[in-house]
Amino acid sequence: HCIVHEFESSTDYRRLLSDGLDEFFFVSDENGGFDNAAKQCGDIFEQLVDGTSACPIELDVAFGRTISVRQAHPDGIVGRFTFDELCNVELGSSDYRSIAQEFQFVVIEEIPMLTLKEHDQARRFITLVDELYEAGCALVCTAVAPPDELFTGREGVKSQQKKFAQKKNVPGESIEAKVGEMFGIDVAQSNGKTVGELASVRELAFAFERASSRLTEMCSKPWWRKAQL
Repeated sequence: HCIVHEFESSTDYRRLLSDGLDEFFFVSDENGGFDNAAKQCGDIFEQLVDGTSACPIELDVAFGRTISVRQAHPDGIVGRFTFDELCNVELGSSDYRSIAQEFQFVVIEEIPMLTLKEHDQARRFITLVDELYEAGCALVCTAVAPPDELFTGREGVKSQQKKFAQKKNVPGESIEAKVGEMFGIDVAQSNGKTVGELASVRELAFAFERASSRLTEMCSKPWWRKAQL
């Protein structure tokens, strides 16, 4: 038998060591527009292509499929996408892995607020962030809010889980409340991770926290310095 000890810490060392976020992560204007953020993002993109003409490309992914990249360096240095192009379509981990392996730098524009209700978008975005992080990609982003505020509804996870547990007449701490059952959604997906693979609402909330932390790190100066080596 193994004795499990939980080590809880309120310190996020990714955030602690991630300075310069405002140089690579741009929040929308007060009126919700992206004009200023898009210009700053575009300036960095032009620096990365370094005088080379950016062009649309078709990126090969698994099972003979391709992903259309709106703007990219022909040598695969940087690719530019909108959130909708990546997370409002049926893409999964193998697709995002192909993007991560192709590009050293990735631009993601117009990231919206994400909640448990928009589970498909949130799940895809979390998977995308994980694949880019594992590949060591550096990010430039525009979003409606800073990384810490993008994922809403995390605080309500425990109360929702408790309500679900009471319905099932089992202790809240012992139940494995599946996301699909809890929100009445179909967990079967054609590509990538299913919601069921995230296992539980608690784990999905943790994935939100991890994605926010990784976003912060990938848009930081230290991460960029490492990516440019």
